[in-house]
Formats: sequence, C-alpha cells, structure tokens
Amino acid sequence: MSANRIDATLTDEQRDRANAALAALAEALPFLIDLSAKDRADSPKFGDKNRTFVAKALAIAEAHPDLMPSCFSLQEFRIDVHRVESFCEFR
Repeated sequence: MSANRIDATLTDEQRDRANAALAALAEALPFLIDLSAKDRADSPKFGDKNRTFVAKALAIAEAHPDLMPSCFSLQEFRIDVHRVESFCEFR
C-alpha cells in the first residue's frame, strides 16, 4: 500500500511566486522551445555516454581543425558543447 508522502497546501502567494520564477526562467533562457509529447518521444536520448563522445569529438576537432569541412564552425561547436556541459553541471 502506498503512503501519502506529501501533505501540503499551496497558498496563492506561493503559486504567484512559483509562476514569477518560471516566467523569469523563460525570460533568461529564450532559446528554449516547447516540444510536443511526440517530439519528446521521438528525440534521441542524451546521456553520459553521448556527453563523453561529444567531448572527445570536440577535442579531436580542436586538435585537427584541418580535417573539418569548411562550413563547420569549430567556435559554434565549442559554444554548444559548453552549453550542454553547463546544463549537466546544473542538474
């Protein structure tokens, strides 16, 4: 039998503060997008193994920039990898 582990009420003030905090996050992170349930289910999963692969790919690209296609932006790749790493540290 499951136990009721949470017994709480949410006041109007708490709800308003939570909504304000969510609005502040949305404003601070304007690049976030809404995904439908189908989009989320269809998206490839990104875990520790993928993070390791991406970090190694960046190291190789930095060590051998001459092997990368001319349309590839190493700087943009660095930014993307840094963004993912920052997010993973945040969690």
